Amino acid sequence: DYNNAGVLTQAHWTFQVMEIALSVFFLFEWIVRFGAFRRKWDCLRDRWFCFDSLMLGLTLFETWVVLIVISASAWYFKDANASRNSSFLRLVRLMRLCRISRLSRILVRLPELVVLFKGVHVACRAVAATLCLVAITIYVFGILFRQLARETTLETKYFASIPHSMRTL
Repeated sequence: DYNNAGVLTQAHWTFQVMEIALSVFFLFEWIVRFGAFRRKWDCLRDRWFCFDSLMLGLTLFETWVVLIVISASAWYFKDANASRNSSFLRLVRLMRLCRISRLSRILVRLPELVVLFKGVHVACRAVAATLCLVAITIYVFGILFRQLARETTLETKYFASIPHSMRTL
């Protein structure tokens, strides 16, 4: 939310450092997982590894390749705003959303989280039903107080209309 830059080179230095650190961490994680396979061809059978490889490729492309291309074009054209003129790179930013899908791996490995999410879903339904009952009760009492306060000083101050009565309650 705080990073409004179009590309990484325009972002505040803290965003640049964190982006580079995360890409190095994901690369290290990928190397460790790749090294864990006895036969390296087995990594192509592991769908999560293939998915992580795709995500790593997108991350490295966005972090390093785009960074180098923008820096080189700014140097070559002697234009400090070269990164602003590259609107096609905005599409690359949309690929960041794919990284969120890595979190689905957590749900596979921790079924307790799935149980918690289902419990939160059921609780949300119960809370929504309770809120509906509260809204109906406030509506009914708003009508009641509107009728009872008719032609009194309370009517003009608190119960001038049903929505006003409901806000008062």
